[in-house]
Amino acid sequence: MIVPQNPNPQANGTSEFPSPVQIWLKQRIREFNEKMGLEESEINKYYQQMTLLQEQYDKAVAEHQLTAEKTREQIKNLEDQLSQAQQHVERHTKAARRLGRELKEQINVTREGQKQREQQLDISEKKIQDLNNQLSRSLTEKLNLQGQLDYALQTSQDLRKQLAEAQQKQEKTEQNEEKLKESHQHTPNLGKRPADSQQAPGQQMELYESHQSHMEEDPNKQPAQAGRGGGEQNQDEGIGEPERDNRRELWREPRESWSAYGPQGMDIWIKVRYV
Repeated sequence: MIVPQNPNPQANGTSEFPSPVQIWLKQRIREFNEKMGLEESEINKYYQQMTLLQEQYDKAVAEHQLTAEKTREQIKNLEDQLSQAQQHVERHTKAARRLGRELKEQINVTREGQKQREQQLDISEKKIQDLNNQLSRSLTEKLNLQGQLDYALQTSQDLRKQLAEAQQKQEKTEQNEEKLKESHQHTPNLGKRPADSQQAPGQQMELYESHQSHMEEDPNKQPAQAGRGGGEQNQDEGIGEPERDNRRELWREPRESWSAYGPQGMDIWIKVRYV
C-alpha cells in the first residue's frame, strides 16, 4: 500500500508527537495489518525504521544546510581574501611600475653623468698630456739654459783668466816703462851726436820716414796701451812726446808687436832725431 506523505519533515511529526497524518497513517496501517493479519510488533518495527530514516534524513539535511552555510562563508572569505590579494597585487604592481620608471630615470641620469665624467676624464687626460709636454719642453729649455749658463760661466772664467793675464801684462808693461824711465835718467848722454854721425837734413828725414813707413806696414800692429783707460792713454801720450835736452829730442814709442803679444810682452822702440 502506497501512502502519500507531506514532503515537509516538520509536518510529518516525530514518534513522540505524531502528526495527524502519522496518526491517520497508523490507523490505516493498523487496519491494513488487521486485514492482512500482521502483528503489531512488526508494524512498530517498520515504523521505527521509518522514523530513524526520517531523523537521519533530517540530520543530513541540517548538516548539509550548516555545511552549505559554512561553505558560503568560506567562499565569501575566500572572495574577500582574493579581492584583498588582487588589490595588494595591484598596489605592488603600480609600485613596481613606478619604481621601474624611477630606476630607468636614475639609470639615464647615471649614464649621462658617466658620459660627462668620461668627457671630463678625457679633458683631464688631455690637460695632463699637455702639462707633460710643457714639462718636457720646460725641462729641455732648462737643460738648454743650464748648458748656456755653464757655457757663460766657463766663458766668464776664461774672461777673468784673460783679464788677470792682461792685468799682469799691464803691470809688467808699467814696470818696464818705469825701468825705461829710470834707465833714461841714469844715461843722460844717450842722445849726443858722435863725430862721424854728421848727416844731412835730408838723411835725417829719410831715417824718420823710413821708421814711420816701417810702423805703417803692418796695420794689425796697434799700440799696446790702446785698450787702457783715459788716464793710461794720456800717460802713453806723454811718453810719446819729445824730451828736449841740449838740442836733442828723444822719442819713445811703445807699440804692440803682433808676434810679441803674449809671452814677450811690450817692445820698446827708441828713436833719436838730431835737429
